[in-house]
Amino acid sequence: MLSSAYLSRKLTSPLPTKDGGTLRTIGEACEYMAAIGKERELRPHWQQVRELMIQEADVAAVSWRVQLAVLKDAKLDVTALSEPIERMMDEPPPGLLSNGKLNVVEEDEPPTEPTESNERSDSDSKEERHRQEELQQAEAQRAAEEERRRQKAEDKPFWDRFLAARPVVSIAVERCKNVTKYDIMIKRIRSIPKTVVVARDPSLIAFTDGLIGVPFTALMPPDATYDFPLIVRRGELLDDNAPRSRFMIIVSWRSARSIWMPRWPVFIWCSVQTLQPPES
Repeated sequence: MLSSAYLSRKLTSPLPTKDGGTLRTIGEACEYMAAIGKERELRPHWQQVRELMIQEADVAAVSWRVQLAVLKDAKLDVTALSEPIERMMDEPPPGLLSNGKLNVVEEDEPPTEPTESNERSDSDSKEERHRQEELQQAEAQRAAEEERRRQKAEDKPFWDRFLAARPVVSIAVERCKNVTKYDIMIKRIRSIPKTVVVARDPSLIAFTDGLIGVPFTALMPPDATYDFPLIVRRGELLDDNAPRSRFMIIVSWRSARSIWMPRWPVFIWCSVQTLQPPES
């Protein structure tokens, strides 16, 4: 049973979480660990936290282990941190080994005469502690880097993540301009073969409709210029060593003054390799 005085001790710095508020004391860290569920609680990093708490270890050691455990579970709210995550996880507290235990030195043992074997043993122990601390620091830095990359990916707009999907990549636009004095109606834009599909505008719904083949029309006033995004169905065609992939775009249109009168379609020959990405 942990003492109330120990539970009320403050962590080295407040620890904001995504699922349990901000942890400020060892007691709050205990309550958080009890509420995370058995599956998370049985993970090695939380078992190491539990062992330190049972030992009523130094606050710095417990705080560092709790920070690392929350970070490994991707539950650390890095946007609410009071200091950079690199500074928090820079170095483990002195004496804390990678197995989560404290390097406790007994002070009640009677002094012994230094011998060559004792000196060698002390030297080996120091090297082992140094190696363990280096491993601990590398583990913390790796966890912090993973959390940074995950946070950066979450901060990206959804549209950027959608366009980054490999099977469907918007790489160019089909630009249409009405050079007549009257309105014209774009009846249909299609490609042969269906290497690319055309969307009516750069919205997510329009991209989805284009991929599933929903037709669209567009009314263009005189001197108007419309951009219709092109979507490549197979992302591997964009690779530098991909074979040349040709296609033809067919634009069917009518004059708004005489919709009933057929007009000769516009034919455009192109290839995936000659398309250029749209300007951001």
